[in-house]
Amino acid sequence: MADPLADPEHALALSYAPPARRAALHALWGIDERFGAIVAGTSEAAIGEMRLLWWREALEREAGAAPAEPLLREIDALVKPLGIGGEEIGAMVEGWHALLHAPLGRADIKRFARERGGRLFALSARLLGGDDAEVARAGEGWALVDL
Repeated sequence: MADPLADPEHALALSYAPPARRAALHALWGIDERFGAIVAGTSEAAIGEMRLLWWREALEREAGAAPAEPLLREIDALVKPLGIGGEEIGAMVEGWHALLHAPLGRADIKRFARERGGRLFALSARLLGGDDAEVARAGEGWALVDL
């Protein structure tokens, strides 16, 4: 998995988070990185879809029931206890799914921005004790730029 801290922008963003929440944010952003790596490394859409579905299902399992995957263990230990459900995290898959089928249309790109960036930023804000709709909109913009 690509380490979000290896990206200077991610490391800078995490440095502003309260120390007690940094590990949870790191794990959450690690899931997003993993989804991105799956899409980037997939030459056949059906295989990418199966891999993303596996991750979604693994995230949706109850804490402790997920496969012995280090990133899933981090989510179970650090994120779920803070009130972020695996279903919510797994829903980011929908954004990444939008990129698996070419050619991309306007609706696909909007879906990617909303389901990837909007969700990631909204969940990050919740981990930090906030819940502002504008954060999700900022995440959508970030996802488009990151794309």
